[in-house]
Amino acid sequence: MKDQFEISAIHESDIDQVKLIEGEAGLSVWPEASYLKLIRNEHSICLKIKTNKDGALKTVGFIVSQILVEPEDAAGSAEIYNISVLRAKRRKGFGAALIDRLI
Repeated sequence: MKDQFEISAIHESDIDQVKLIEGEAGLSVWPEASYLKLIRNEHSICLKIKTNKDGALKTVGFIVSQILVEPEDAAGSAEIYNISVLRAKRRKGFGAALIDRLI
């Protein structure tokens, strides 16, 4: 059976879970203030993906990005700053789902 999931915006209360995923993945460590700045920026798109585990939703991945707003970027370009999925949930389409939602 395929895992059910939901994708939604990252909020301040999600940063601890995002940092746990960041650490497990071995990504460059971002200060909490950097995540806060991005999630408060109207040009950023910061998403989490949650799956249902034993009746409770659990964050298993995230993507943080920013829409480029310079005139030469008028075509709607964005930069992905970080994306990760928990090791146990990789190769199940969660990362692809985050990218699909971003674009």
